[in-house]
Amino acid sequence: CMGLLSMLLTWGFCHLSTTLFLDQTPLGALTLVLPITVFTFLMNEYFRKLFFSEVRQTTALILDLISYGTQILGLLLVASAGELDLRRALIIIASSNSISTAYGLMRSHGLSADFRHFTRHLKEISSYSGWLIGTSLLQWCSGNFFIITAGGLLGPAPVGAIRMAQNVVGVLNILFLAMENFIPSNAARIYQQYGLRYLYTYLRQVMFLAGAATLAALSLIMVFAREIIGMLYGAGFEQYDDVLFGFSILYVFVFTGLPLRYFIRTIEKNRDIFVSYVLSAGTSLLLAGPIVSSFGIAGVIAGLVIAQVIVQLWFLYSLRPEISNLWKSST
Repeated sequence: CMGLLSMLLTWGFCHLSTTLFLDQTPLGALTLVLPITVFTFLMNEYFRKLFFSEVRQTTALILDLISYGTQILGLLLVASAGELDLRRALIIIASSNSISTAYGLMRSHGLSADFRHFTRHLKEISSYSGWLIGTSLLQWCSGNFFIITAGGLLGPAPVGAIRMAQNVVGVLNILFLAMENFIPSNAARIYQQYGLRYLYTYLRQVMFLAGAATLAALSLIMVFAREIIGMLYGAGFEQYDDVLFGFSILYVFVFTGLPLRYFIRTIEKNRDIFVSYVLSAGTSLLLAGPIVSSFGIAGVIAGLVIAQVIVQLWFLYSLRPEISNLWKSST
């Protein structure tokens, strides 16, 4: 139902845009293609999440191999023929997601709609994810205030150095996305079956392993910062190795926030995630100008670290009852 609703909303956006701009926009050619692409993408995501929740990681991997493998192949073939444009790219993406969705249907119990409980399910979804919508917007704002301010006060070269460091350290986002695929579903199942204590034990164990991998990667980046920059961007950018070092430290704080966020989402205290980003975004808005103007790129990195610390301090504050229960059960 949410996939169909998203498809209709996308179609309405495209139709309204082409009407308002008198069809003088390339968006008019995407009025049909873009909604279908959105729908097939969401269906592919649904089956991936389903297979992970059922502890069928191999099936989820095959689903992604079908989806992204056919996407890459199709895009390369069309590009080699010199015929690639936005519309054809979306058609290829929609087609590949349709193929993987068909595979998902075959490997699942199919799709069924029980409208007798539709209202109850809608309320559950709204109560769980309603706060997360606002959180997504605030999460973007809380970090980007400093980078936007840097663009206005420091100029393009420092912002380019910041983006360069983000690109290098951002390789860890692959690990973080992989964790997002299986940790929340496993955590929810463990919490429902065994309770709070086992949830804490699971998160502690899995985050210890992920933390070791993260720390190893960041250590390599910090030790070989100049060499990495020189290899990827040229010797002229090696002077910004301290920026890469700073972003490596920032990602330590990014990682430490992940287990707290998983814990809060599992016990359905999403309102506290929203509140934490309200505080973080507000602080970023107030401090971005003074910090960046006074300390330059170092101020940007410090501001991003402060934003992470504020979020995590609120997480810990909101988890006081759960931490107290865990402490009592261990003594």
